[in-house]
Amino acid sequence: FLVDGTRLYLLLYGGDWGVYRWRLQALDVSDPAWPREAGGVEGRGVPAGMWLQGEQVVVAEWYGMTVVDVSDLEQPKEGERVPAGISGEVFLRGESAFLFTLGGIFALDLSQPEAPEVAAFRYFGPIGSASDLGEGKFRATLYGWDIAYEIDLSDPQEPRLEASRSDRPPTPRATLGPYELRAFCGSLYVEDRAQRR
Repeated sequence: FLVDGTRLYLLLYGGDWGVYRWRLQALDVSDPAWPREAGGVEGRGVPAGMWLQGEQVVVAEWYGMTVVDVSDLEQPKEGERVPAGISGEVFLRGESAFLFTLGGIFALDLSQPEAPEVAAFRYFGPIGSASDLGEGKFRATLYGWDIAYEIDLSDPQEPRLEASRSDRPPTPRATLGPYELRAFCGSLYVEDRAQRR
């Protein structure tokens, strides 16, 4: 849920509105003792989270993003859905949104919430996590690898790779008799060292 002054937004999933559909429900909480249900809007996809930017609620889904105009609380309007890779992290800056996904980085123009546009896309590898370094720069760690990138998104139409480095410990390894064990991406791999020869 999100709270914005006298407004409360709930992101619901799996109700009677259908499988793989979500509902954004707005409530007027100006009188906390008597919250009043206002408008709502439904969208498709599996929701991963939501963010508030001014009078827009951004709903991130597994495979995309939808911007909902909530300027009229009684009649929220669902904008166009932007397909993207599996959403991981979402950062909002002004009229731009940055999606760090397993499919790459999407920079979206939200100046017209009813029709968001992809301003740029860059594939630097599957992004597992991201953090904001400030001044338009982000740190993105590749999913399942020992590599982190610093990416400059100060110009949303021109994402730039600033630096890369290994910042995590190497893949854990151990030996057990003739076998080598490696932990990787939450799985355990076993290799017979004799088979290498």
